[in-house]
Amino acid sequence: MTPQSSIAAEDALPTAAPEAAPPLDERHKLRYGGKNFEQWSEQLRYDLEPQTEMAAIQALTAFGENGFAEEAAAEIAQALVRHNPQVVQTACLALGSLGKPAVPSLIAALESTNADVRTAAANALGQIGHDASPALPALVEVARHQSPAAQRRAANRNAMLQAQARARAKRAPAGNNASDQAAANALGHIGIDDDECLREIIELFEDAAPAVRSALVSGFYGNRLKRRDIHFLMAAADDENESLRAQAAAALVYGAPEDDNVRYFIEQMIHNDTNQVRDQIVNALVGTQPFTGAAPLLVACLRSKDIQTRLPKHVPVIIQAIGREGPAAAVAVDALVELIDVDPMEGRAENVAAAIDALGNIGPAAHKAAAALTAWSDAKDRQFGNGDRLSRHAERALRRITDGGASKRQDRKNLEQ
Repeated sequence: MTPQSSIAAEDALPTAAPEAAPPLDERHKLRYGGKNFEQWSEQLRYDLEPQTEMAAIQALTAFGENGFAEEAAAEIAQALVRHNPQVVQTACLALGSLGKPAVPSLIAALESTNADVRTAAANALGQIGHDASPALPALVEVARHQSPAAQRRAANRNAMLQAQARARAKRAPAGNNASDQAAANALGHIGIDDDECLREIIELFEDAAPAVRSALVSGFYGNRLKRRDIHFLMAAADDENESLRAQAAAALVYGAPEDDNVRYFIEQMIHNDTNQVRDQIVNALVGTQPFTGAAPLLVACLRSKDIQTRLPKHVPVIIQAIGREGPAAAVAVDALVELIDVDPMEGRAENVAAAIDALGNIGPAAHKAAAALTAWSDAKDRQFGNGDRLSRHAERALRRITDGGASKRQDRKNLEQ
């Protein structure tokens, strides 16, 4: 969901595994390619060959990750005024990897007249994340650079500004500036710290071009959300644009599934919103990134007739996601019992097996499912032509429920065999 950076992946600087920095009195002994920090700094300052400049940036980044963070950030920041865009973008990537010490230099780079520099700086600040919170006001200004409402406000100040706004609109139509989108996306990665910033971001969202609004919302996806982040995303999830509602819902599901207000809000969307929104919620819930606290939302998906009808292949995946939560998914027991009580014919045996296994993973908290599991005898299996497959699943689940899950490891081994 996050917009792609304008910097190609192959341009990214290699990063070594983090190691403990050497003692301060021994830092002067460090070398990169046989040169010390001062020699690489001098090379970056005075050598005008772009490949050499980028090599120096890479070397200084390595020093920065080993005790020279502030000094390396100051030296690399000098490359932000170079004319070669690849050198500038490499410098921004390096500063992003150095974290908090690089934030002031990147904020300054946001004022560049070069859109590529602003884009690279915004992407680097988004990479730094919460430690880049001092950059929030500057990012808001960059993100609304092409905002139609911002242009109108500027135009109303005087006739000269009005003419300038019209000229800008002709040169760069609203929403077509990559730096606007990169800045908006970085705002989401960093998160919202105070009420003033929240007010400005909501104003930006209301005023901005569609591409900027989308970049702003998608920036929050994948983050653990703070209170003000949730407030903004719930407002965005009420937008008339279906795609934006879907993006905001996915970010809320991923970032705050345990929040009661978020749960209620998302459950209403599951039952009442459009197919695109429901699909995005389901994809966020059953995605590859594991997280806890989502069992009530998964149950809401499981009970949605629309999801069962349109996304039958997602149903066993939803059930498996419930099972991964273990005892925390006790709220799902009733819904799982309803599934194992149905006729497993017509391709539904997979759902029954998944529901039985999920009950076993929940453990003793699923004790009220014991009767339904016991009903899956060999005779019932044979009745539906399943051999003894489902009854074996039921026996394993019953053991986990009655013995507190002590047999779970052995059962998993048996299943693999």
